[in-house]
Amino acid sequence: MTTVTLVKDLPSSTNYYTGGGENTSITLQVVKLIMNSKKSLIKVQRPRSKSRQTSNPTDQPDNKVIDLQKLEETMTITGWLEDDETETAWNKAWKLRAMCSLGGPLKTLTIGETEDSTPPKIVFGSGSVQDAFLEEVTFTINPDDTGPITQSNSSYPARIEVNLSIYFGDER
Repeated sequence: MTTVTLVKDLPSSTNYYTGGGENTSITLQVVKLIMNSKKSLIKVQRPRSKSRQTSNPTDQPDNKVIDLQKLEETMTITGWLEDDETETAWNKAWKLRAMCSLGGPLKTLTIGETEDSTPPKIVFGSGSVQDAFLEEVTFTINPDDTGPITQSNSSYPARIEVNLSIYFGDER
C-alpha cells in the first residue's frame, strides 16, 4: 500500500491538537491519488461568413489558440488515518488541519513510500522539485463501532477518512 507523508513545522497547541514543533510529520494510507495539470489557453473562434463557407466549405472549426504557458498543477489525495502506538487518528487529523491553516508550503510532501519502493518515490519541496501547498483538508468520521475517535492503544483503532487538495508552485 502506498503512503503519503506531509511534514511541516507546527506551533504547540492544546486547543485542537496536542504536540507540534519542528518537522511535525503525518503519514496516511492512500486510497486514491489524482494528479491534474491544467493549462489556460486563449481560444479565438473565427466566424465564417456565408460567402467564405460557400467558397471553401468545411466541417472543421476555424479556431486559433494562444498558449501563454499558464500551467496549474494540483493533486487530490484520498486516504485514511488510524490510531497507532503514539497518537490517535483524531489528533493526526487536527494536525493536518493546522498544516493547512498555517501559512506557507509544506516542508516536504513525500509520495510513494511502500515496503518495496514502488512506485518510485517523489519528494516535493526538496531540491529542485516545486513546493507543495496544502490548500484544503477534509476529514470524515464514519461511526462504525470501532471505538471512540479519541482513544489510543485499542484493539479496535479509530480510522478517519481524509481528503487533501495540494497546489504546486514556488513560494513568493
